Amino acid sequence: QLFQEICTKCPRLVNLQAPGFLQTNRGIGLVATLANLRRLNLCCAESLLDNEVNQITKNCSSLRSLNLRAIRTLSDVALLAVAQHLSGSLAHINVSCCRFSETAVRKLIHSCTGLKTLDLCYCDGVTSSLVAWLCNDRALCPDLRMLGVGGLGICDNHMIALCSKYCETLEHLGIGAARLTDAGLKLLTGL
Repeated sequence: QLFQEICTKCPRLVNLQAPGFLQTNRGIGLVATLANLRRLNLCCAESLLDNEVNQITKNCSSLRSLNLRAIRTLSDVALLAVAQHLSGSLAHINVSCCRFSETAVRKLIHSCTGLKTLDLCYCDGVTSSLVAWLCNDRALCPDLRMLGVGGLGICDNHMIALCSKYCETLEHLGIGAARLTDAGLKLLTGL
């Protein structure tokens, strides 16, 4: 009820931070009425459904920042909706601790060419092969400032490729649970 009132009385809202708040509220579709939204944080909104993400991304097509972290109920359908509807505006996305496939993440990367933040840490279904793929094509996410690849099992070869491609842009790199040697860690000094 409170959330409905916020959406109704604040139709020009541009930033909505509601992590975990919407866990049992089916009124989440009301977010889609906030057409001016530029930033949306729904981290841990465990009851969020794929069709609601589709509705939100379709109606809030100017979103620049989207946080869907740790919403394990979402499927590739939701991420593909993000890729389809936000390809021209999205700059920052956090899908860490989600269950998206590598195929869906690749589609997102292909579609959202202006990404500056891509957090995939501990995203089930994504492996270090995505990092190799990302680094092999200079056209993919050329302006990344933050990349989260913790839990994807990256090793020294991935670090070499990351440092080579992003030495001019990368400011934040998440590498938890990486399989790096001292030589791989030393590469970080070049960033």
